[in-house]
Amino acid sequence: MEWSWYLANDMQFYVISPLFLITLWRWPKDGYSLLGLFFCITFTCNFVLTYEYDLVVCIGNIIANTNDILKFVP
Repeated sequence: MEWSWYLANDMQFYVISPLFLITLWRWPKDGYSLLGLFFCITFTCNFVLTYEYDLVVCIGNIIANTNDILKFVP
């Protein structure tokens, strides 16, 4: 079931997108503020998880961290 990740992702967009679209349509200033806040929260969560679990940050580090990556591959 390789397609299940897409269904979960699509469902999240289906549930969350009306919140942003309605806010942008009725109150554009508040809608853009909500989008900015959402992006800041998303970037902060990604940074914290990457830092906390010492994950590979970019493609250039993959060769240097091959042993760490192989731990996650079943």
